[in-house]
Amino acid sequence: MKKYILPVSINTATPLLEEKTYSWLWESGLVSSESRLKRMQDQKIMWFAGYLFPEIDPVKLELITRFFCCLFLFDDLLDEVAPKEAMYLLDALAVDTSELSECTSLSSTKVLIDQLGNLILSISLSGSEHWQAGFYASWRDYLKAQQWEVDNRKLGQAPSLPEYKEMRLFSSGVYLALHLLKVDGSNLDCSISWIEQKVGRIICLSNDLRSMEKERKDQDFHNELLLLQVQTGCSDSMIYGYANTQLEGLFDQLFKLLDMIKKKEGYSETWVNELLLLLGGCMYWSDQDTARYGKSVNGISKF
Repeated sequence: MKKYILPVSINTATPLLEEKTYSWLWESGLVSSESRLKRMQDQKIMWFAGYLFPEIDPVKLELITRFFCCLFLFDDLLDEVAPKEAMYLLDALAVDTSELSECTSLSSTKVLIDQLGNLILSISLSGSEHWQAGFYASWRDYLKAQQWEVDNRKLGQAPSLPEYKEMRLFSSGVYLALHLLKVDGSNLDCSISWIEQKVGRIICLSNDLRSMEKERKDQDFHNELLLLQVQTGCSDSMIYGYANTQLEGLFDQLFKLLDMIKKKEGYSETWVNELLLLLGGCMYWSDQDTARYGKSVNGISKF
């Protein structure tokens, strides 16, 4: 199997922002339980954005760190509440957060929805009108994919494997992160959608591989490998073989595409470098520095 060594870096502002972010989460009312705050600390949630965006300035990093902290909290919340309330929360974010009044009696939930709405607005002002339109489109796609997952859980209905692979790219939030890379890329004219799709597939499949045992235990069928097993009856060893083969192919395709666009109009070496840092940082964070997905693996990310 061919090995690809991904670059990994951490934004130097991250350690300084960690304590500041803890204080913001607690003082804003987003987190009202010491055990939940400790869990976020153990999972290195505050370091996630620093690994994905190691080269952005501290002011932008603080905004994006808060955004991803809220997304992690929101993802957990959707797993905790009843499907009816989950849909109400998603509708509130999609339309108008001020209409949340009767959704829940939990003040922390109301604060979370309000903070997400404010952060979305603040981030959207970072780029051009064209970039802003793309960011809002990615946000709407994320919410629709979350609604799709809630509907599946409500009906007790496992999706087909092709449907899951498509929708997971949106529900994971990976396209939101990838769009943030393009905030200064007004001259990025070459087609990059296929490249982003490969990066998204690598991240989503890798996360499903890491979280498979946890989700099997939780009886959560939103996992590519568990769906494959249910729908084909294959063994665990065959699942791991499938995952490794898929990842090897995805990495081969990604680096071939990156090589092909070098001569295209609008090619940006800066964007390519930042893209690989995002991919390497995301996988390093998941493998090395967090307990969120279960087992950890020592060493640099190699595939």
